[in-house]
Amino acid sequence: MKKICLLLAFVFIVGCLSSCGECKHDFSPATCTSPATCTKCGETQGTALGHSFAAATCTQPSTCTRCNATKGTALGHTVGIGKCSRCGENSYTLRTQAVQINNHFTKYVNEVNDAYQDLTDSFLYSSDTYRNYYIAYAFAILTGSATDELTAIVNVFTEVDGQGNYPELNEAKQTIKDLLLVTKEMVEYYGSNSNLIMLRTHMVEQMTPLLNGIKKMDEIIKTWAL
Repeated sequence: MKKICLLLAFVFIVGCLSSCGECKHDFSPATCTSPATCTKCGETQGTALGHSFAAATCTQPSTCTRCNATKGTALGHTVGIGKCSRCGENSYTLRTQAVQINNHFTKYVNEVNDAYQDLTDSFLYSSDTYRNYYIAYAFAILTGSATDELTAIVNVFTEVDGQGNYPELNEAKQTIKDLLLVTKEMVEYYGSNSNLIMLRTHMVEQMTPLLNGIKKMDEIIKTWAL
């Protein structure tokens, strides 16, 4: 009987010692970079999930849908100003320069309107003095302050896109170039013929391409969504 009691006691002690050495694991879920891990003893189970990267967008780099880790960089918009062909959103990378261009263009349009009004007024007078005054003033506006505004626009284009990295600006640059060409033709015409009445006729004729160019540039600026 004594031997049986000693045997039972031994079995009980071994059982207790054995149970004390076992951890009742409490595994936290696996993450992108770590397998499921016991919060008590650090034992692991299985493997890390690994990242699940979504494709990069114009404004966000490739981002893991589980943990938000990122890799690489955002793609960037396909244009510096106007609507991006990739995401459909408006890009404002060149907004500061676009606003400068718009401001100069608005002043240019106002100058052209003033010149056109002077040409119109010149037809109201039979007196050479008054008539020639309005013609000369219209010419001075178109070849002076109006041309200065176009030149300022060209300077902005040169500063921001001298290397031609923004093809979306090509149409606008060509339109401004065409407007300057009309002014140049006026100057050349006047240089070869100083008759103010003939100059007025020439300027009136040139108003059509000027106004067409203004309309075209205005449509381009609208696409910039300033």
